[in-house]
Amino acid sequence: MSGMPFDPASWMIDGRMYPPLPDSLLASTAESAGRYFVYQSKRHRTIIGVNGAIKIVSGKMKTVEMNKPGRDGRTVDEL
Repeated sequence: MSGMPFDPASWMIDGRMYPPLPDSLLASTAESAGRYFVYQSKRHRTIIGVNGAIKIVSGKMKTVEMNKPGRDGRTVDEL
């Protein structure tokens, strides 16, 4: 849908954002356990709720880049 071919090997030059990799999963805390998963990449933190909600926060400025509700209409913050 982005118009760019899916090629994770060229992530530094194609301008496309790729899904987080399993090795970027942060350890669960009591707060997040069973509600959402947190992935840390170089410039963003991606939080994926068990309901499918997605929140992407920029690293330095803590700016919310995206906050989409899940299938039940709740955002990650509401889980």
